[in-house]
Amino acid sequence: MALIIYRRHARSCSKGYEQNARTFPPRTSKEIKADCECPIVCSGTTPSQPKALRHLSLDTSNWDVARSLIKRLQSGKLAADPDPQEKGVTVDQAIARYLKKKGPSGENISNATLRKHQVMLLDRIAPFCKDRGIQLISAFDDAAVVEECFLSFKNLNANHNKRSDTLMDKPLGDRTRAKELDRYRSFVRYCKELGWLKHAHATNKNVIKPPSVKPSPKYGLEPLEELQIWDALELVTNRGQMDQYNSKELRALVMVMRYTGLRISDAVVLNHAQLVPRESGHGYAIKIMSMQKTDDWVRIPITLETAQALHTLKFKGEKNGHKFWFYTGNGERDTAITNWRERVDKLLKLAQRPPYKPFLHHATPQTLRHTFAISALNNGADIKMVSRWLGHSNTKITEAHYSHAIRATHIASEQAYDQMMARQQLFSS
Repeated sequence: MALIIYRRHARSCSKGYEQNARTFPPRTSKEIKADCECPIVCSGTTPSQPKALRHLSLDTSNWDVARSLIKRLQSGKLAADPDPQEKGVTVDQAIARYLKKKGPSGENISNATLRKHQVMLLDRIAPFCKDRGIQLISAFDDAAVVEECFLSFKNLNANHNKRSDTLMDKPLGDRTRAKELDRYRSFVRYCKELGWLKHAHATNKNVIKPPSVKPSPKYGLEPLEELQIWDALELVTNRGQMDQYNSKELRALVMVMRYTGLRISDAVVLNHAQLVPRESGHGYAIKIMSMQKTDDWVRIPITLETAQALHTLKFKGEKNGHKFWFYTGNGERDTAITNWRERVDKLLKLAQRPPYKPFLHHATPQTLRHTFAISALNNGADIKMVSRWLGHSNTKITEAHYSHAIRATHIASEQAYDQMMARQQLFSS
């Protein structure tokens, strides 16, 4: 019997399904709407598990992630969860255990971040080990194997958007390499902590030297470019390309991102409980987890107009007692975020078509976040506070991204230079 996947509903199911009831992957819009986020499990047999599995937890509530794991289980490439005390742990077992740690029952990282770990483990490390006949994770106690594995990381989408069918062997960019090295090191450290490895060679700079990556400067919108965006919103409404309510909805989302610096992924899932009074008691703020790894919460002040824009919107959906303005609460959050990103992208492109002028720099939804940061710093906001609002781990990141655009800093430096030169001329005369 092949493996089948299904939700085994918990007692606290948000859709009210009976405990232990089963539902299978949704196929129609009606089924998608009725879907919940209870754990996905599987039952059946695999080549590596001749004994039938029953309600094996896949540690995910995401159907796409579950299908990916099932494919590997059915092909025998991913073994069952190992005993931490087991000797001779295989690479597949280590990968399965690590992904379980990162999943909903562990660190509960976002689906997008979990997917990045899966790519590194299942599409990079696992094929490397298979090609070289490496079965046990203990092989990574050899520094040469650790280095060779990392050097084998190639661009998996080298042919993306290419018309040619010729396969390309393209190395990773420095930024991607740096991110993959962080994930690689995390996996190797985890294996060492559980006693599967004696050494964590991947963390040794003499074995793998981290690529040199300088933070790239970020550019925001000029004042006239901002006006073009608001004008473009009015234009699509007047032309009938968008009804009044959808226009108001899009305007509110753009205002939230522009005047709070929230990423679109955070803005789309904003709920009513996050709109709170300011510390001063006057006006409103958005309460957001600034640093997810440290559970560091911060309140970002918002303008009265932005708060009013949210208050006048109908709630789009509700889930676990939270009411959302831009998210229905059904289906995957990533899908909602992608849909909104496409709408904002279209708006930014429309704002640069005739009779408007093209922006000075390439614009994406993230540009609204950069505009907020630069505007706040130029108007005297404390860089430490701006850094917290943006969720940066330290102010060095904020400075590296925005120091080129902080006019107040440039002006103050020029004035200090003029005063210094005036004093030198006074002393020399």
